[in-house]
Amino acid sequence: MSAPVIVSEPDPEIIRTVLRDRDVRIRREAIDRATLRIRTRAPALPYRITTLRVVGREPGEPADERCRDRAEALCAALGTSLEILRRPSHMREVVRLRGAIWTQLNDEGFAFIAIGRVFRRNHSTVIYNVQQTRARRGEA
Repeated sequence: MSAPVIVSEPDPEIIRTVLRDRDVRIRREAIDRATLRIRTRAPALPYRITTLRVVGREPGEPADERCRDRAEALCAALGTSLEILRRPSHMREVVRLRGAIWTQLNDEGFAFIAIGRVFRRNHSTVIYNVQQTRARRGEA
């Protein structure tokens, strides 16, 4: 035989308190899990970062403008436009054309970062494509 259960009218304040406590507990557990992941994955650093200084040119500076002008001239000479090469296309012809232009721009002295800004790509993407283009040509 079971004990009798007394049922009363629901009190909205008690329900809100229980739900709020549950939400706080869930958030606290999520923060604890994230903190534990960070502690277990990240090694302790022997130094402390106090300031972060970004070094480099802004996109609107003259070096990027010269690079863009030269890139547009190369595109016109090859019968395409800069906007087509800026698109996120993986077609072999477009990638190889981009690589040829990037290699020429780098040979002319433009930095990988400036080329990447003009074409809206990360500089490491430019470096990789230039290396692949030079390897295909047998230069590397």
